[in-house]
Amino acid sequence: MDKLNRPICYRAWDKKNKCMIFPEVLYLNNEMKDYIYLQWTGLLDRQGIKIYEGDIVKFIYTEFNMEKEEDVGEGRTEQIIFDEEEACFKIPSTYSYEWEDSSNIDIAKKLEVIGNIYSNSNLINK
Repeated sequence: MDKLNRPICYRAWDKKNKCMIFPEVLYLNNEMKDYIYLQWTGLLDRQGIKIYEGDIVKFIYTEFNMEKEEDVGEGRTEQIIFDEEEACFKIPSTYSYEWEDSSNIDIAKKLEVIGNIYSNSNLINK
């Protein structure tokens, strides 16, 4: 899928009911204050799960040999954020990835969504 032509998808954290919802339509009204809207990055993790802003992802380190690529261990967990100044999604770690070129697909293949910041904040490495 051409990343410039990807669908714009959102999910929302319902502050009152403490749950994630997936609205088909976003309504701009007074009820917006009851939700935190999170945009899809346009990427899928290694399991084919959509990666959204606010997701907690785990790095899976791989090693390539002549026959196949093999998992060799798990790394840090990080939160996906949207950087408003640079207008891009990021992983705010020592190695800050900006998803603005074709390398984003390679990075996403090394990630696994394991939760989100609202339901599972305890999963982030401190």
